[in-house]
Amino acid sequence: MECRTGSGNSHSGLCVVDTGSYPHVWPVVRSILVAMLVKSGLTVITFGIKLPAGIFIPTLGVGACAGRVMGIAVQYLQAKHPNASLFQSCGGDIDCIVPGLYAMVGAAAALSGVTRTTVSLAVIMFELTDTLTYAVPVMLSVLVAKTVADALEPKGIYDLVIELNQLPYLDSKHEYLWGSLQINEVISRDVEVVRLDKKNTVSSLKAQLLSLTSSGADDSGFPIVRRDVNDDGFRLVGYIGSNELEHALALVTEDSEDEVHFHTAYSHPMASSSISSLQDVSQSVNIPLDPLDFTPYMDQAPLTLVNNSPMELVHQIFVKLGARYVVITDTDGLCKHPTTKLHLPLSNTRPDEGVIDKKTWLAFLSDLEEKS
Repeated sequence: MECRTGSGNSHSGLCVVDTGSYPHVWPVVRSILVAMLVKSGLTVITFGIKLPAGIFIPTLGVGACAGRVMGIAVQYLQAKHPNASLFQSCGGDIDCIVPGLYAMVGAAAALSGVTRTTVSLAVIMFELTDTLTYAVPVMLSVLVAKTVADALEPKGIYDLVIELNQLPYLDSKHEYLWGSLQINEVISRDVEVVRLDKKNTVSSLKAQLLSLTSSGADDSGFPIVRRDVNDDGFRLVGYIGSNELEHALALVTEDSEDEVHFHTAYSHPMASSSISSLQDVSQSVNIPLDPLDFTPYMDQAPLTLVNNSPMELVHQIFVKLGARYVVITDTDGLCKHPTTKLHLPLSNTRPDEGVIDKKTWLAFLSDLEEKS
């Protein structure tokens, strides 16, 4: 909607009837300012309390109100000083200043400053107006707004919210200086494991899960290990997350001392194919699977790294593969644990095996940034 001087249509009081008269200009400006303040306050409240009201459209509305007020102010100055050098290009045209254009430019500038979007935002504004007539002012306002916002605060609203809520997010564009840092400085060595050479019951797994969740590692899990055939240590054969284990235990209705089974390809070469075929058959004839068989809930191909791998490789796995954890083994592919080392000769213990989960890696990166 655009206002035309002398058209006689005020659009329910939203247009200034006489742009050169202060009593006609101020009520419209006051209404727009009140709407802008109310919209800004509601946006801050709803976004702060995580109400799904969005930040995109409200920011456009706030910026449009500010731009409209600026357009009306410039229009008022032109009406008061039509011969000023600033308005010589208008040639006396009273409709030379278009407040709607200022509103569109203000909306684009506000959204760019908040979300730090540039090219995509300019394209969105072109699609909203269905014209490329005002491409230059829109793109210029977006670039200026982003430059000013980056000078005040390098991070956008979404990055700040992620940092405030301590969400496990890794920026792929951020670079780190690793120096002489090694994996053993970030690895978690006191991780509970599930040993397949021992009897695992429902009660024992519940106790392990309770111990894990009480320590605050709700999104972690348990490496599943089996004693190596050469009796040199324990070899990793799988991994089960705490959420998956909790779900599997919730489906068990048997006695708490019943044994839980983990079938792995390491122990049974045909286990994977037999399990998948068993699942297909059970689904086709509606035969329920054994609730004590936790094989479908485990990851039989967890991501692993050797303990002498570079830190950059660990970082790339978390960033580019989106991994939740990485299991660190020795050069022989063995995964030992402090609770299992008691069964091994002291000379064979290696302290650089364990697990690195995403939260631990994020905490390590935060400390690295503070030190640097």
